[in-house]
This record gives sequence, structure tokens and C-alpha cells, in this order.
Amino acid sequence: MSLTIYKGKQLIDPEHYKAKILLFAMPGFGKTEFLGTACPDLAVAACETGQGRGTLTIAHKDPDLVFPESVAEMKAIATAIKNGQLFKDKGVFAIDSLSYMARSFIKREALKIPRKMGDSPKRQAGVPELDDYGVMGSLTRDILEPYLALDKHLLVTATLSIKEPKDDEPGGITMIGPDLPGQMFAGSAAMFDIVMCGKMRTFLKDPKDAKSKVTERYWITYGNANYLTKCRCNSEGVPLLAKEEPYDPQNGIGTFPALLAKILKGWEPKAK
Repeated sequence: MSLTIYKGKQLIDPEHYKAKILLFAMPGFGKTEFLGTACPDLAVAACETGQGRGTLTIAHKDPDLVFPESVAEMKAIATAIKNGQLFKDKGVFAIDSLSYMARSFIKREALKIPRKMGDSPKRQAGVPELDDYGVMGSLTRDILEPYLALDKHLLVTATLSIKEPKDDEPGGITMIGPDLPGQMFAGSAAMFDIVMCGKMRTFLKDPKDAKSKVTERYWITYGNANYLTKCRCNSEGVPLLAKEEPYDPQNGIGTFPALLAKILKGWEPKAK
């Protein structure tokens, strides 16, 4: 057996660091728009509905697109990228969205698997049973793993899901995370280095002027008890992203290049 020994600082060298980011938010927040900020270095596996499978908002930036329709195709794309046969000139790969993928062809793949107790009328109609969600979660994890191992930045979008505490959990808290099947609601957060939740809020620029109300978009990146968010990127234990990062793509704030630059700057050797 032979093992390659790496030095930890190699991982955070600008030439070697590859961001692995999961971002989730309600539909319409601007998740695909965030992906577009990585253009022209962007390739996308688009899995939603509509023109361009949900990528119409960034079509003018001309990203490279593929439209996978099965679990097998998603695995084949990862293999082709790894072997340098696909998107060799792109430094950022995105999956948009993992939630819709789980509700479409991952679900169909899970429903192909026979059950010992046989199919219920509901399952025959294409509606998963409780045990099917475990299979869907496992298939989702299997799809993600080879992409996370690619020598590229990886951006994965998901919609937002709210899990209320069960009646038999007194004092339990409401959890907000990615809309993914089975254990992947929480398990997916463990697979990425950065997990961000997109939020919106309104406030008055002038507390005395009701007409000064504005809407602000921002990312929650870590440190919130109700949100499955995290940031592994730190320097001497201090996260390199703020707990809340404003998101204003028109002004280059909170975009992928801006967040990446902030992380890399935080790892720069400190002047003595």
C-alpha cells in the first residue's frame, strides 16, 4: 500500500483550494443568479424545469450547460469531468438544483427497486413510501460524492425545507435546511465545507421615513441554531466569512468571486 502525504497548508494555497459550497433558499431568492457570478468559468448540470432547465436567468452570461435526465447520466458526467473529457477548461461546476433532481429522476430510480412487501397503489402511482425516501437519500449521496472529489470548485443549489420538532420532543427547535430526501436533510451539510442559507429582510434606511423601505438579500453562513449552515474555512479558529454576508450581485457583493476572494485573503500569510 502506498499513500501520498499532503501538508495541510497545500489545501489552502490559492492554486489548490477548491470551494465546495451548498446553498439553499426559497425559490426566487437568486440561487442560480449566484452560480452565474462564476461565469465565464462555469459549467452547470441543470435539472429544473423551464427554458434551459431553470438557467434562463444566467443565459446571457453563456455558461456551459448539460441537462441530465437520470442517475446514470449524472454519474457519467462526473466520470467524464474527472477524466478530462468534459469541461476541462472550466474551473467551476454547479448542480442546479439538487432538490429538483431528488424529486425527479432520483425518485424514479428509487421507485424501480422492488419492495419485499410489494407495491402499494400509492407507490404504483409514483408516490414514494417512507422507506423510499431512505433510498432516495442514499442515491443522492452517491451522486454527490464523485463531484465533491473533483479538482474544481463545486456549487450545489437546493430549495429550503423547514422541519418542525416532533410532538414528543419538548423543547425541540425548528430546523431549516436543504430540501433533500431522507437523512440528506442534515447529512448533506456534513459533506460540504460551506453551507449557506439565502434570506431576505426589509428595513427602513430612514426610521422616520416609511418610503425608505428596502429589501436586502444576505447569506447565513454559520452560527445559527435554527439553520443547517457551516463554514469550515477559518484562520486560527476564526471563520473567514461573516455570520451574515450581504448579497448584492449588481455591486459584486456576496457573489462567488467575492466570497472566494475573502476566504483566500484570510489565508494569506500575516505580515510580521
